[in-house]
Amino acid sequence: MGRHETSAIWFKRVIAMTCVLLSLTMAAVVTVVICSIFGSPYPAEDELPDLPAGLVASSSDLECAGAGCWRTWTISGPDHMTAAEVAARLGGAGQSCGHHGWFDWREACTTVHMSPDQVTVQRALAEKPGGSAP
Repeated sequence: MGRHETSAIWFKRVIAMTCVLLSLTMAAVVTVVICSIFGSPYPAEDELPDLPAGLVASSSDLECAGAGCWRTWTISGPDHMTAAEVAARLGGAGQSCGHHGWFDWREACTTVHMSPDQVTVQRALAEKPGGSAP
């Protein structure tokens, strides 16, 4: 096999690998777009993060506004626990955000709210990709 033939085979392999990588990239992009646009418009009831032992959540309430939808759970502990202690067991009041899923890139935020007498956890989901969760 001559030098020219080896170069031609190498060139064909590079072109084939490039086509395969481009095809896989396009498939991933299309999957993300479809899941982000056609995914469920609201967070599921089972999206409440795992609770530490001893804490329980009430059933969730679903609400929606122009920017998206959210669910709210009231979290309680044993009768002797104060709201501050319940919030501390959850990692304190605050918010964390990220993508809703592997292929659903809408913003999803989990927020722990504390008032003097209760603690709530809210899971919000942006209406569309690139939007902020309400």
